[in-house]
Parts: sequence; structure tokens; C-alpha cells
Amino acid sequence: MARPERSLYIGIDGGGSKTCCVVGDASGQVIHAGYGGATNVKSSSRAETEDVLLHLLEDTLARCGASMGNVRGLSLCLAGGHRPSDKAAMKQFMVPYFSPETRIDVQSDATAAWAAGTWGQPGIVLIAGTGSIAYGRLSPEGREERAGGWGYLLGDEGSGFELSRKALQAVLRHYDGRGPATVMTEAVLARLGLNQPEELIDWLYGHPAMRRELAALSDIVMDAAGNGDHVGETIVADAVGELTEQVRAVRKRLGDDNLPVITAGGLFSAPYFYSTFQSAWRQHVGKTGECRLLTLPPAVGAYYLALHGAGLASPTTGKTIENSLRE
Repeated sequence: MARPERSLYIGIDGGGSKTCCVVGDASGQVIHAGYGGATNVKSSSRAETEDVLLHLLEDTLARCGASMGNVRGLSLCLAGGHRPSDKAAMKQFMVPYFSPETRIDVQSDATAAWAAGTWGQPGIVLIAGTGSIAYGRLSPEGREERAGGWGYLLGDEGSGFELSRKALQAVLRHYDGRGPATVMTEAVLARLGLNQPEELIDWLYGHPAMRRELAALSDIVMDAAGNGDHVGETIVADAVGELTEQVRAVRKRLGDDNLPVITAGGLFSAPYFYSTFQSAWRQHVGKTGECRLLTLPPAVGAYYLALHGAGLASPTTGKTIENSLRE
């Protein structure tokens, strides 16, 4: 079979709520981005994840006037995909759909955010969205270290899920007479269309997407804290404390207290949360090393990793990708 003239490289960032697919050429020019549903390999079934990925790949490539045969590099960065068994299973599924020449790499979604924030240079990405994790490495081939990211039952400290769970606990503690009043009671009930706190039980345990829907209430905590609600302030302070500890742990494991930190995820887009984190960072962690927000979609980091894996990344590739996004 003749080799297709057009060689494309793809980066995919898959999470618990949505998935982004970026297609570009060998020079770092982004051609198109497509979006699909959730592809968390732990919270979605394998069949659901595979179906979303296949449809997203086919649709995004079709919009570029291309097909799977044009793809020379694919970097799949999926939530829950850092374990060797998950990587092997996903790669095995993908291989039959591509040319034998296609290089397929499977990593966690944190790797995509790290690459988008560092372009392969030493650093740590701290993600606080529905879940949370600190992930760092010194190069694309270097040793990787992480703290957190153990899921909502065992970890995810400082995440949107934890903030919202603590908010509901505070509402119920006050309802029982075991805790102080909080403006979050009225805000939560109004958001969910409930009349009494006891109705939270049916809403929470009867919801098919409980984890995602609960995490979506985190903005109520931000609003309460920003307006001086003591309970909300305490919840946010505890969260940023957990996140700074994650960073401290990864820096220690990598043996470099000067590693820059890039923050990513929905919680950091809330001004109150980000300013509170910055204060805690300067006080407890950030006496050395920079801390900044991730300003690019993580999927472009996955695309960069696809280029790097093919030996096509250079010191200017990151800037080329950034410039192509502005065009």
C-alpha cells in the first residue's frame, strides 16, 4: 500500500467530563481540534472509552480531510491511564486502526498538562479540577513522580469533589445542630431545587453522575468563602493546604526544590481560590521556583509529546504550536 502523502500527529487529552483531540502536522502547526465525551479509564467502562475515542478520532480527522492512515504519531493522555496495565490495554485496542508505522503512546492526562506547561522542560503540574494530582518530571524520557490522584474514594484532596463534599457535610452538620451556620445551605438547596437538607440524600445517591455533579457545586464554596463565610473559608484553606503538600512531595521526590509549578484545572480559574493558593504557596512552598497558570489546553501538550516521540520536537516546537493557535 502506498504511503499517504500527508503525515499527521495527534494528541488527545481525555478526562472525566470531556476529551479533546488536537491534530497537527510534523512542523508543529495545529490543524484542527475536536471534542468528545468522557474517557476516564477508571470511571467509564472500557467499551465506552474506546467508543468515544474512535468516534472522536474519525470525526476530527475527517474534518481535516484525512483518515487514520495519515497518522504517524498518536499520544493518548487519559485520566486514570498511568498504570502499565491500562496503558497496554489501550494501546492494544488502538493498534489495529492505524498503520504499522504509527507510533502510539499512552500516558495519564497529567502528562499532557505537564507538557503543555513546560514543553518538555523540568517542572511540576498541579491539577485541581474534579480530582487533583501533582505530577512532575525532568524531561519527556525522565523519571516521573506524582502525589495525589488516587481517586475520590482514596484521595483527590483539594479537588472540586472534595470541596463540594465538605460543603454538603457542613450543611448537614448545621442541620443536625453539630456545626455552625453557613450561607452555603441556602445556596446549595437553591441550586439543586431542594427544600430541606435531608433531601440531599436522594439527590446525591440517586444521581447517575454523582461525582461530576457534586464537584460542579464547588463554585458555591468559592462564593461563600469570597464573601466572608467562615465555613467556606476553612474548606478552601484546607484544600490549598493539601495541594501545597502535594507539590512539596513531588519536589522532594525529584530532588529539586526549585522546580517551577504550573497550575491547571477548573478550581484555579476561580479568582478567590487562585489568590488563596498563591498566598499559601508563597508562605509555605514557593520561596524558590516560579508558579504560574497553565494558559494552553492540555491536548496541545499531548500533541507535542506525539511530535517528541517521533523525534520531531525541537527547542522551538512549543513556540510554533503556540503561534499556530493564535492564527
